[in-house]
Formats: sequence, C-alpha cells, structure tokens
Amino acid sequence: MTTGHITSSIAMGLTLAAATIVFGQAGQEPVQVVARVSGADLTLTDLQQFESGKLLQAEYQYYLNERKALEELIDNRLLTDEARKKAVSLDQLMETEVYKGVKDPTEDQLEVYYEGLDTQDPYQTVRDDVLQHLRELRRSKARAAYVEQLRKQAKINILLMPPSAQVDVAKAYTHGVDNAPVVLVEFADYQCPYCQKVNPQIQQLKKSMAIALR
Repeated sequence: MTTGHITSSIAMGLTLAAATIVFGQAGQEPVQVVARVSGADLTLTDLQQFESGKLLQAEYQYYLNERKALEELIDNRLLTDEARKKAVSLDQLMETEVYKGVKDPTEDQLEVYYEGLDTQDPYQTVRDDVLQHLRELRRSKARAAYVEQLRKQAKINILLMPPSAQVDVAKAYTHGVDNAPVVLVEFADYQCPYCQKVNPQIQQLKKSMAIALR
C-alpha cells in the first residue's frame, strides 16, 4: 500500500469514527460517539461538556472567518449592483469610476520604496515588481473608499450571529428580575486590575440596556 493510500485510509477511518451514532432505547436521543479509548466510548456530549472553552474559541475563530468572507461578499454585491445601475460591466466600473484617480508612483517614489526593502537585488531588477505592488496597493485603497461610500447608501442588515454558550447562573449573584428579556453575565475578580479597569464600561452598558428596554 502506498503512502497516499495509507493517508486516505486513515482519513476515511477518522471520518467514519466521527460519524458513529449509537441508538439507545425508544424515546432517547441518539448518542454520537467521537472516539473510543480502551473500549470506552467518548461522546460528542462529553467533548462539549469537558472541552467547551476550546470548542467555543474554535467556533468563534470560524465565525470571524465567516464574517470576513461575508463582508467581502457584500462588497462584491454592492459593486455588481452599482455596475448594473450604470449599465456597464464590472471591469468598466472599476476602471472608469473606482480607479480613475489612481496614479502610478513616480520614479523617485519607487526608488525611495526600494531603499526600504530588505533585498540585495539591483533596483532595475525589482523595479517592475515594486511598481506593480504599489499600483495594487493604491487601487486597493481606492476600491475600499468607493465601497465605503456604497455601504453608506445601502441598507445592510447582518444576520450572521456569533457563536454562543449556555451559562449556568443558578448559583450566581443576580440583580433584577428573573424573566428579564436580556441577561448580562459578568465574569469578574474583585482583585483583578483589568476587571476594575473595565468596570466603568460595564456600568455604562447596564445603563444603556436599561434605557433601551424601557
């Protein structure tokens, strides 16, 4: 068996193991087994219970990547819609509207930028690469500024929500009614200087929430 086949077999085995589902008695929810250690099952519930902090961090990082991709998708949609309004292609819009004020750097500017590079290559060898880099940088800034104007004119409602976690507050000190529509959970240490530093913002948040819920 070749290395490629071994790798594929291992990956497939892990995938199948991750999808193992054990059905209990009638009326019980199926249990997803994610690993077996010395014959004992580790379930998805075990993973979520004992490693919830790490999982939440991973979910939040994934959310940040999703949000970044969503923002890029929104930008592209705004540009496409604007091109359609002006009855031109997207490329024509970029050239005639977005990049119309973008100028190439002068030779002096190229040489100054070259002097700041950590390279032993002669200037003439890297000149075209430096020119292309600065040209793309200026175009990127022009595109960002143009899209920002489109965003101000558009109605954008972000529905992608960040991950959340259930917090057991049964034994925690509480202030306010039990059935409040919004619950603010604070993790703090009275001897922690950072907790003391953020306390004014927490108090302001409480006031803002109280005003918004009136």
